[in-house]
Amino acid sequence: MIKCNLYFDRSSPMMDLRALFILWLLLLPYPLQAASQAQMERFFEEVVFQSEYKEVAAPQRLSKWPSGHAVTLAIHGTPKKEQLEWTKVHLTRISNLTGLAFKHLKGQEKGSAGLHLFYVERSQMANLKLPGVSQPLLQTLVKHGVCFFITAKNSRSEIIRGYVVIDRNGPDRGVDNCILEELNQVMGLPNDSDAVRPSIFNNQCSMSQPSLQDSFLLRALYDPRMQVGLSKDEAMTQFRAILKSGPIKRPLW
Repeated sequence: MIKCNLYFDRSSPMMDLRALFILWLLLLPYPLQAASQAQMERFFEEVVFQSEYKEVAAPQRLSKWPSGHAVTLAIHGTPKKEQLEWTKVHLTRISNLTGLAFKHLKGQEKGSAGLHLFYVERSQMANLKLPGVSQPLLQTLVKHGVCFFITAKNSRSEIIRGYVVIDRNGPDRGVDNCILEELNQVMGLPNDSDAVRPSIFNNQCSMSQPSLQDSFLLRALYDPRMQVGLSKDEAMTQFRAILKSGPIKRPLW
């Protein structure tokens, strides 16, 4: 099967303008027009209400980070300079789409952060001590791939803690793709899906930028109509309404 690669070299100072222009040319006629309503509904249902790992139970209620205050984050390990730059780019886009603000905590404050990003060697992943995460689960996640995420929720289904673990020594394209996908998944989009392409959630794709469908999915999740704790049926009803309401208000990029 042909892979759908969508990757831009960020080493060029003109990358941002050129990449966005090329992306516009490639994707403007593609996303919501090419994906039918049925495909988008399947996309949302699979990504939001199924689990990427069989060892992790599929969500029964819609979950996301609560709005109204910043998501505090801490960076651990020894990320490379370019990895921090990629992280900043992806978090900025996520902030634009969701309305969430991110606050970077350093020093002694790091322990109180809600979102923890680890950039470590693959051999160190299984030895991480993540509060609330059992060692058997951690071992299982490490076996699945070179990067992964974990979230913890409160009784209202709000995400209150998240961990993203990245293999800092992987190839640049792979690491950038990992950072992009895991940061989006830890926002409340936990599963992969082949319902649409291109997509960061499609395992046939390797991407450094989300497709417009991906951006639409994240924006829809954080639409005020998508209340935390909705059942799958309730959330699907709201998603159909969002699909029919036309262009989303926030910028896709």
